[in-house]
Amino acid sequence: MATVVRVLIVDDSAESRASLRAALGPDFLVEEASTAALAFERSLEERFDVVLCDFVLPDEDGVTLTKRFADATRHTPVVGISTSDSADIAYAFLRAGATDFLCKKNLLPLRLLHSVRSAVEARDAYVRLRETRHRVLGGLSTGAGAGTNSNEDQVGPAPRAPPGASVLVVDDAEDLRFLLRRTLQNVGWRVMTAGTAQEALRMASETKPDVILVDYLLPDEDGLTLLRHLRERGVTSPIIALTAHGNEHVAEAFLRAGAADFLSKGTELWTRLPFVMATAMARSAVHVDVA
Repeated sequence: MATVVRVLIVDDSAESRASLRAALGPDFLVEEASTAALAFERSLEERFDVVLCDFVLPDEDGVTLTKRFADATRHTPVVGISTSDSADIAYAFLRAGATDFLCKKNLLPLRLLHSVRSAVEARDAYVRLRETRHRVLGGLSTGAGAGTNSNEDQVGPAPRAPPGASVLVVDDAEDLRFLLRRTLQNVGWRVMTAGTAQEALRMASETKPDVILVDYLLPDEDGLTLLRHLRERGVTSPIIALTAHGNEHVAEAFLRAGAADFLSKGTELWTRLPFVMATAMARSAVHVDVA
């Protein structure tokens, strides 16, 4: 990722823009726009690494603007934001091509920073993969249809799982395992579940799932220890941590240990789950393909 990341905040609230700017801190070059028209004009004049786009804008909604960004700028990732944690708004942003969705209420700075950095890293990975494929294919990529807006050129992964993709859900709460299984199966994932760390270690070593969801609190050992044991066993699947709402210290510990992302249990789990799963899977596939 570039040393200086350029972020465009699109929000009609000056207070909200100031809050997001403060949360990003001094390591980002931040510019602001209060309307969709101004934001779109700025995006054509300057290259931004990521756009934070509010849902409610005075001239058009953020989902419509996200679609326009996808058509015009191709590889500029958009993170949808809203004061509402509505799943309908989150999924609308996802379908429009956003790489993530964040609710501004009680937004943790760590969550914002990780979302922005992940969006840029995913964008860079897609660009590298496209360039690698073009080099390998050579003249085959310059025939009919070249330059069209194909699936390969889209910003961000599709909301559904790739064919045959599998996920291992590790949580000692049976009701949560059931809900996660049903939710993920509905978007094409092949789901396995485990209630303990030892069961998860055995299943992951045998089946090599594409993604692993790991709760922090498990009956036999904590999720951080399980993460370390999985890596020692040679399991390289991206790991997404499940944490209690607001437990930023645990989330940061998971990220430092190599987790791909984290989800707070509660509303965020259900609104962000499709984004995080698809992005983790896509980034993992891209790294394997390019390597």
